[in-house]
Amino acid sequence: MKKLLLVLLCIPTLVLAQNKLSPYTKVFLEERKNATTEVQKVALKNFYSTTTNAETNEEYISGFLLLKSGYDVDELVSLGVEINSDLDSIFTASIPLSKLDEILSFDYVKRFEMGKPVFRTMNIARGKVGVDQIHNGEGGLPQGYTGKNTVIGVVDIGLQYDHINFYTKDRSDLRVKRVWDQSKNAPNATSRPAGFNYGREYKTKPSILSAKKDNTTETHGTHVAGMAAGSTTFKNYGGVAPDADIFMVSVDNSKDNAILDGIKYCFDSAEGKPCVVNVSWGSHVGPHDGTSSFDQALNALVGEKRIVVGSAGNEGSDYIHCGKTFSDTDTIMKALINPTQGYVVADVWGDTAQDYQLQLCIFDASGNEVFESVKIDTTMSQKAVVSLKNGGSGTFICVPEWNSTNNKVNIYLQSTNVSLNSGHYLGFKIYGKNGSINTWLAYGNFYRNSFAGFTNGDNVNSVGEIGGTAERIITVGSFNTASANPIGGVSSFSSLGPTADGRTKPDVLAPGCVIISSVNGYAVTSAADMAQHSGWNWIATETYNGEKYRYGKSQGTSMSSPFMAGVISLWMENARFMTPECVKEVLAKTCTEDAYTSNVPNNAAGYGKVDALAGLIETFSFSSIEDIENSKATLICYPNPVVDKLKIFFPKTDKNVTVSVWNTNGQMVISLQLDNVTNLQQETIDFSSLPSGLYIVRIAGDKTSETIKLQK
Repeated sequence: MKKLLLVLLCIPTLVLAQNKLSPYTKVFLEERKNATTEVQKVALKNFYSTTTNAETNEEYISGFLLLKSGYDVDELVSLGVEINSDLDSIFTASIPLSKLDEILSFDYVKRFEMGKPVFRTMNIARGKVGVDQIHNGEGGLPQGYTGKNTVIGVVDIGLQYDHINFYTKDRSDLRVKRVWDQSKNAPNATSRPAGFNYGREYKTKPSILSAKKDNTTETHGTHVAGMAAGSTTFKNYGGVAPDADIFMVSVDNSKDNAILDGIKYCFDSAEGKPCVVNVSWGSHVGPHDGTSSFDQALNALVGEKRIVVGSAGNEGSDYIHCGKTFSDTDTIMKALINPTQGYVVADVWGDTAQDYQLQLCIFDASGNEVFESVKIDTTMSQKAVVSLKNGGSGTFICVPEWNSTNNKVNIYLQSTNVSLNSGHYLGFKIYGKNGSINTWLAYGNFYRNSFAGFTNGDNVNSVGEIGGTAERIITVGSFNTASANPIGGVSSFSSLGPTADGRTKPDVLAPGCVIISSVNGYAVTSAADMAQHSGWNWIATETYNGEKYRYGKSQGTSMSSPFMAGVISLWMENARFMTPECVKEVLAKTCTEDAYTSNVPNNAAGYGKVDALAGLIETFSFSSIEDIENSKATLICYPNPVVDKLKIFFPKTDKNVTVSVWNTNGQMVISLQLDNVTNLQQETIDFSSLPSGLYIVRIAGDKTSETIKLQK
């Protein structure tokens, strides 16, 4: 009887303990229980990154320990808990596995969440595409490149100007050199940036540090800026271009014109320095063909030393697009829309010189029309107001237009109060005789599997306006470097091309899933605060000189875009006069193609995954004579290791140049007489017939004497 009572008493305790564990922790414990062989145990230990105390042989798991008020840290420490960061009622801690149940039994212990192996994602991401090698001057580079003497502009919101991530590496100086808060009222005209009539500018270190941040509610911009240009060494959470100057623009009301103003402000303030501006923004209102006012103005702004990088969008898994090509025998497109909490915003675009008509409809469960509006014709000059009836309610404002900029017809539809009866569906019918129609939803999704005779929604043409459709913007999609399967795969959320006029987009893939970077500490001071921000997760706090600086993780092309902006900063440190066309040429020549990207270029991966190191080497082709003369480079051999072809790049002229390759037995296996070489000359040596192993490459000339170890 006593044994039975003991069992019954233990059951609630065990259940309570299990309820205090995150799902990820429960998975680990279940897999650990089922690991019976030593090989399985070692593999599990490596995958979940558990540690073992060398003195006690105790196995530890680390993660977030959430505590209630009245907690007793001394009691936890007495059981072997190792407290790392104190985040108010949330701690990062390592816990001995043998004491886990006892620790969870304490009333003040609210929850334990085992850390996932994504925590060092920024470090992983940099290494995956060659950024760490660039910083260290590896791969045959003449020096390290860190974005020095370049500018990275961040046009965003949720910006903490004084985050430690934005100081120099030795933390002696702030690298945020310009701030324009578009939403702040300036006390006088001189406090506004030159050429603009709104907002407030801060352009001295004291004024920037005094302002501190743009708001206490958002954190997106701080994360973006940290990825592009962060310098911290704390847990390797620094960014791609840690020596670049930073310009920050806090966008007024997130409008496309304000974003464009921000881009221009960054370029104007750069005063001749190479400048790359990141815009992690998107919209699905617009023609998606590069003809919008924003896209056209952006094309005019960029050029030598002026690059804009934008996010492709996060709608790669969403059915926000629907399209059809009409013919004499197929003149109607029908589609179903699923509103987003009663909201629908649809933008319909047709070919040039074609008229279309649209009817809003409600369909029953069999696909029969129970309501249809009057036909809204693209030749109408007035907006139409449609009230839904018979199966639902709501009011749509419908605005037809013949766009004078691109000569295309457009119907914009919007409702904020759609309500549908059970078994009824919102949709539309579009009538046309010739040409094609494209519709995008900014709010809502098209149904993927609708009734017979209806056009299904799709996720193609899902690259957004602002970041994805201009001719001269560098549009960036995302690939997985951690936390999402498959590692190396194109992120499922990454938006797809082409643009409506058939151009391949995105241009390139960069790491965007999942990335750790700085967050706005004035908006987020605890994990509870972070939980209020959808799509964000609390990671750690760095304490420096008594101040706390926060870091978090997120994912999206909002993250891959600033990563690419940082890479371009590194490239422009070497080749200052690069244009958007130069960047695209480098991408076309150096991006990585693999099983996940398939044959490139394509509308999921662009030219492929960015290879920052190969790209930087390629930028020597765009270096000016002054850049070359100032460079420490004598020659560069790449790639190393080599597979089939070794390329030798000569930045400067030389005479009587010879190249010889030797194996480890002291035998010369390749000999090449080049005689005279000119600036920027490249030579290729065929290694395909040589066996794998270590080789010595010797290059000699009147000005050159280099010996390089090379692995095949």
